[in-house]
Amino acid sequence: MGAAAISPWLRWCLPLLLVALAWQAPASPEPPAIFTSSGSHAWWVRTDGRRFFLEHVALQADGSRSGVHQAATFEDRPVALAASEDRVWVAFESSAGRCEVIGGRAIRNPASGLWFTSPPGLRLSPGLVTGRSPALAAVGDRVLAITAEGLRELAGGRWIDRPLPEGVPASACRLVAAQDGLWLLRAADGGVWERWALAEGSGVNWQPRPLQNTQLVQPVDGALRLAFAGGRPPRLGLVEMGSPRMDVSMPEQAAVGGWGTGFAAVRVQTGQVWWAEANATAAAFGDFELLQPQASVADRWFHLPVLGVLSLGCIMLAFLVRLVRRAFGRVEVESVFDLAAPILSRRFLSPAEPVFLLRHVMPLGSRLAALAMDALPCAIASWLAFDAEWSQMVTPPLWSFNLAESLPFIWMTVGTILFGFIEESVGGRSIGKRAFGGEVVARPGGRAGVFRHLVRNLLKGLAMLSPVVALPAMIDRRGEGVAETLSGTLVVTTEIPPPRT
Repeated sequence: MGAAAISPWLRWCLPLLLVALAWQAPASPEPPAIFTSSGSHAWWVRTDGRRFFLEHVALQADGSRSGVHQAATFEDRPVALAASEDRVWVAFESSAGRCEVIGGRAIRNPASGLWFTSPPGLRLSPGLVTGRSPALAAVGDRVLAITAEGLRELAGGRWIDRPLPEGVPASACRLVAAQDGLWLLRAADGGVWERWALAEGSGVNWQPRPLQNTQLVQPVDGALRLAFAGGRPPRLGLVEMGSPRMDVSMPEQAAVGGWGTGFAAVRVQTGQVWWAEANATAAAFGDFELLQPQASVADRWFHLPVLGVLSLGCIMLAFLVRLVRRAFGRVEVESVFDLAAPILSRRFLSPAEPVFLLRHVMPLGSRLAALAMDALPCAIASWLAFDAEWSQMVTPPLWSFNLAESLPFIWMTVGTILFGFIEESVGGRSIGKRAFGGEVVARPGGRAGVFRHLVRNLLKGLAMLSPVVALPAMIDRRGEGVAETLSGTLVVTTEIPPPRT
């Protein structure tokens, strides 16, 4: 079997093979290694087995959620996070009796809409001298840590010992930051929690607050008020009148925290982060959505002027080539004759009598149908690879202001053009043209060389990305488009005329 017979099947086999190689069984979802929230900014740490990634999303002024901002990458293992508004602190595993802490803040660039970390990579704070990993919490510009030795506060560039309520050991305490302040919780006998509020002021003054019905539950960071999660089945809710109202059904295998006036849940699956939200009074969380990396608003539409200039330039050049062709007296024809190859001569007539093939310009409708057939396998592969919506597969970049949403269509176009070039260079026709009886030939009817096929397919790809380029083909009576004019080719159908009498 020759290359011309094999090449049409590559269009189907290779994309399916790539999808099969890339496919892997979905991993079970799991919560991130660490998660915290300040209500308007959520931070978490996930790992790929070798490194640790600090990631962040923000609640923006219009109520929308930002894309994922990768704030920092670590080689050492983080063990605790604390967040206050747009600030974050990260503590690492204790080594040789010392625990390193870094901190910084997220800042939004109004021009690009991107979040970045200041300072880059976060700033190293004085290390905590402790024999165990600390628990962190923050309120305003204050960050506190509970260690094996007691309660400490980072102030004035150093860690200062702070008092705990009388008779409360550090080993039984937990710090929780809510939007209404900082809370100290103690797990008493039977799993029941007690709480103290941090009084306003520069010092540390704990004020006891009543708390009831908190058995078998755990506190949640960043909520509108102090909140708890737990129970069987697990539920989530705010503390009201000294007692948690466990109204919201908890999702499984997810970390939860406050978000706006409600809650957010985060889970990690195969290196991807999924997000769900719930109102404080809702019965359950909404569906999980895949979080996308943040994208600059400045570069979402830059492809539009590029495509516009390329499209206009190619159309003007094509009209110029036609004018030059007419000026030199080249006749525009709808049918051309070409001397057939010897094998066709022997098949239809005696070897001594040559055969002339009648070639008509292929109708535009048939060419569009052939293109759709060529693009179908690449569209399926791109759709599966990007998990895209079907609307993304039929919307060219020229009609979209967001380049990221057009990536599935772009890769479909790249695959279609690549396989089309290979098939037409080998056999003169793609699988779609073969099905509809079409063939690419050089003007006025000879075999087209590899360079002509390359130019034609590149311009055809431009027409797929920017349908404006296809307008000349629609208004030309022969259906000759920019790709055919500039590459010096024709797309024809072939028939054998009746023998001469």
